[in-house]
Amino acid sequence: MEGYRIIARFYKKKYQDFFIRKLFYFYSKLFYSKSIQNDSIKDTLSYCSNKIKYYKNKGCDITNYGFIDKETVKKNYSDFVNSSYKIKHKGSTAGTSGTPFTFFRDLKCMAAEQYLQNSYFGWRNKYRVIFRGERIFFTEGKLKRIYRRIPFINEMYISAYHISDEGLEDVVEKLAEIKNKCLWAYPSTAYLLAQYCIKHNKQLTFDFVTTSSEMIFDWQIEAIEMAFGCKVMDWYGQAERVAALYRCDYGNYHVVKNYSHVEFINYKDNLYELVGSHYHNRIMPMIRYNTHDLVEIEKERCPCGHEGVNIKVIHGRIGDFLDTGSEKKTATGLYCAFFKDAKRIKGAQICVGEDNKIIIKIEKETGFDESDEELLRNTIKTHLPVEMFSIEFVEHIERNVSGKLNYVVRR
Repeated sequence: MEGYRIIARFYKKKYQDFFIRKLFYFYSKLFYSKSIQNDSIKDTLSYCSNKIKYYKNKGCDITNYGFIDKETVKKNYSDFVNSSYKIKHKGSTAGTSGTPFTFFRDLKCMAAEQYLQNSYFGWRNKYRVIFRGERIFFTEGKLKRIYRRIPFINEMYISAYHISDEGLEDVVEKLAEIKNKCLWAYPSTAYLLAQYCIKHNKQLTFDFVTTSSEMIFDWQIEAIEMAFGCKVMDWYGQAERVAALYRCDYGNYHVVKNYSHVEFINYKDNLYELVGSHYHNRIMPMIRYNTHDLVEIEKERCPCGHEGVNIKVIHGRIGDFLDTGSEKKTATGLYCAFFKDAKRIKGAQICVGEDNKIIIKIEKETGFDESDEELLRNTIKTHLPVEMFSIEFVEHIERNVSGKLNYVVRR
């Protein structure tokens, strides 16, 4: 009986989400589209100076506002919240860096997010296949059927917690019957599906693939586009909603216009910390919030014609930087270097200890042999001192509570 209640709650939640999205669409169409396009940082600063205790009487000059981060907000939590709002939507981060965090968003902030994503992805009339962190089954072990279709709504959800060749075979057969579809996934789950199709010579096409919420690497994009015969559209953001970037057709990232006020603070050489200020959130606005994500900026203008900052690479959190004994390198960058040419590897994870020693967890594909292991070790040796790392072969690499694959884990 409990199983049926869980299933009922899942479908109820999806129908609620569907109608909320419809409501946001009509609100955006009728009221918000012009408001979203006309919002400015001065409007936010004026509001904060008058309404938010932490920013009281700081005025409309952003230089009067110091930089803040997650720890600043947690220590002064109530001072950031406008308590006069009765309808609050709670958001949260999964705490992958060891510091989980909850905050509030208002309806306009949520509507603006949907409006701007719809503008970039163009998926409003598509059948959406969602392969992210949905817990659509609550049983352990392997399942043959790892998806649920939502009746009367053009959506299918695939479980990221029950991935197997048998389950993916069933998914591919069902998706072959569906036209005019797009895939919305984490880069890691889109890559797993692409790997399966390439390995088993399965024909599966999407109109486009949209990814977000994880770092995406060139070799993942190459495999996804080859497997599905379409382009990958990647969106960078955070749960705090202080900044958003989109990936253009030339592989560079650009600030999403009218989303927020974004600043780049030099960290080292051509690396910059990404700092954002809300335009749309009036319940819990954050000004000059340092995400501590690092980006690499290209000095040349992007061939796509975008006139703003041209971001070449998103490196991720400062905490993902490793001291390899010679120069600072990103752990996510090392991830790309380690596994780009690896053969018969299903998944991998870099685990960093307090002494900066690294355990590299490997989930092997069928047929992985000694030559594959030797190639892997030799590749890693070109980037790390041999005494700095060890390899551990595991049956399964666990995902975090949001269903994401953490490429880098600190112990």
